Amino acid sequence: MKIEICKGKSPEYKKALLDGVHKALVDCFKIPDYDRIQRLYELDKEKFEISSNKTEERFKVKCVFRGTKS
Repeated sequence: MKIEICKGKSPEYKKALLDGVHKALVDCFKIPDYDRIQRLYELDKEKFEISSNKTEERFKVKCVFRGTKS
């Protein structure tokens, strides 16, 4: 799991984001709760282009799946 956000977020925000993304994976894809591999990338604002009608609260999530467990 790769998550990209703008720099400057609080530790609490980052933890809540990581927990929320993981919960979504557990709920939707039925992965085991203990199977947690996440990378959080914090980008300078000039490296994170956002449309003028959007806020900096946006983030990007990239998931790569290689099949399912039987």
